[in-house]
Amino acid sequence: MLSGLHGKVMTYDGENRPLSVTWNGVRIEYVYGADGTRLQQITNANTAQEEVITYLGPVEIRGNLDNPDSVLVYPHDRVRLEDGVESYLFRDQLGSLVYILDNQGNRDLLRGYQPFGENSVVGNWDPAAAEESIGFIGERYDAGAGLQYLNARYYDPELGLFLQPDWFEVSQAGVGTSRYAYSGNDPVNQLDPGGNIYGLLGKAVQLFAKGGDFGATFAGAIQDTRTVFSRNATLGQ
Repeated sequence: MLSGLHGKVMTYDGENRPLSVTWNGVRIEYVYGADGTRLQQITNANTAQEEVITYLGPVEIRGNLDNPDSVLVYPHDRVRLEDGVESYLFRDQLGSLVYILDNQGNRDLLRGYQPFGENSVVGNWDPAAAEESIGFIGERYDAGAGLQYLNARYYDPELGLFLQPDWFEVSQAGVGTSRYAYSGNDPVNQLDPGGNIYGLLGKAVQLFAKGGDFGATFAGAIQDTRTVFSRNATLGQ
């Protein structure tokens, strides 16, 4: 899919992963590691409005790696630390984020969703709190691109379809013959956080994988990221 709803324009790499999405005058670029995991999201690259988010397992660094604007850490799927200050994430039966409470019990955020993941209710009570990208089924939503990152593939909740076809064997449980369909077209009872196999088991596997090795130091993780990739090389130069 090279173009999407409302004039989106996408480019891809050799692994059929989106390299960039341009929408409403905003260009978002993506950087991936050797294992295919997304490492960075760059909005308006090489401009005065450039915004960079780096993903290192349960750590999300917003801004420059040496002097970040903020650092979010998720030591548990219901806890967020914003620059060391805790807040608490509440989820529905599919793992979708529905609201956040700060450490005083005050509500920071409220969300609701259509069956296929479109936001139907959005409320932000604390403008000073960091914007939260975790949303439908507990995965990250790229608001600037209008896409949900589901690890192996990207998903458009307005379309209710993936951008890329599923490359798993169609006879495998949780895959199905519709290569672009999300969760067997049953988003109320099934989910596909990994992007290849839908079902409740898929969520359990994905949550386990997200735990990662939290023993690595923060400084070490940053250095590993610098070693693994450079943005220009990954963007096809």
